[in-house]
Amino acid sequence: MIFNHILQEAMNHGFVNPEVIFIDSIHVKANANKKKYVKKLVRAQARTYQEQLEDEIIQN
Repeated sequence: MIFNHILQEAMNHGFVNPEVIFIDSIHVKANANKKKYVKKLVRAQARTYQEQLEDEIIQN
């Protein structure tokens, strides 16, 4: 509903021409398993943080 309102406002002000349509046909491989990515990211961040802590301990 918000998108339609904004689109209508853009058309009313001449920012959008409804007579011309451009379509993006780029194919992107889907990544349906979002949890797997997050786990890897969290592990990598935790590992980096652990390394920083250990470096500070060694330096002091």
